[in-house]
Amino acid sequence: MIEVKNVMMHTTNLADSGIHTRERCDFIMRKYLIVLGVLMFTFFIAACSQSKKEAATEEHLDDLNVHMLAKHEDKELDEYYSELYENLKHTIKENPNMGKEDKFTVQSYRMFENYQGPFYVFIGINRNQEAIENVSFDLSLFNKDDHLIWDDKAILLTDDEVGTIPKDTVFPILVPLNKNTMNEIKKVDFKDLNMSISDLHYETAGL
Repeated sequence: MIEVKNVMMHTTNLADSGIHTRERCDFIMRKYLIVLGVLMFTFFIAACSQSKKEAATEEHLDDLNVHMLAKHEDKELDEYYSELYENLKHTIKENPNMGKEDKFTVQSYRMFENYQGPFYVFIGINRNQEAIENVSFDLSLFNKDDHLIWDDKAILLTDDEVGTIPKDTVFPILVPLNKNTMNEIKKVDFKDLNMSISDLHYETAGL
C-alpha cells in the first residue's frame, strides 16, 4: 500500500506539471499574438501615413501649366513655336511632378531651330508660392567628362521678354547657339549632357 501511494503521488505531480506547462505555453502564445498585433497595427498606420503624404505631394505638384513668353503673347505663332509649346504641354503631362517645391529650377530640354537660327531650349520651372519676374542666373553646360560647353553663361529673363511667371508654371528658355557650339552639342549624346545654375536672382511679383 505504501508503494502504490507513492506512485499515485508521483503521477499527480506529473499532471500538475503538465497543467503548468500548458498554462505557460498559452501565456507565451498570448504575448506573441499581442506583440504581432501591435507590430501589424504599427506597420498599417505607417503605410497609411506614407500613402497620405505621397498623395498630398502629388496633389500639390500635379498642377503645372505652360507659361507663354510675353514676346509671344497676342501674336500668331509660327509652326516652330507652336510645336515647342505643344511639346512642353506634353512634357508636363508626362512629368507632372517636375521642379522642386518652393523653388525656381531649370532643366535641360532639347535643341530647337527656326528661321531665327538654332537655339538650345531649357525649361524654367517656378514652384514658388508666388509669381516671379526678372530672373537671372549663370548657366553651365558640360558633358559626362566635365568638358564645358558653356561656363557660367549669363542668362537674363526680363519682364519685357518673358513676362511675369505665375507659380506652378513652366516656360521655355531659348539660348541662341553659334555654329561651333551647336556642332559641339550635336556630338554629345543628350543623356550625357549635364547642367548647373548659380548666382540665381529674381523678383517676386506678388500675384
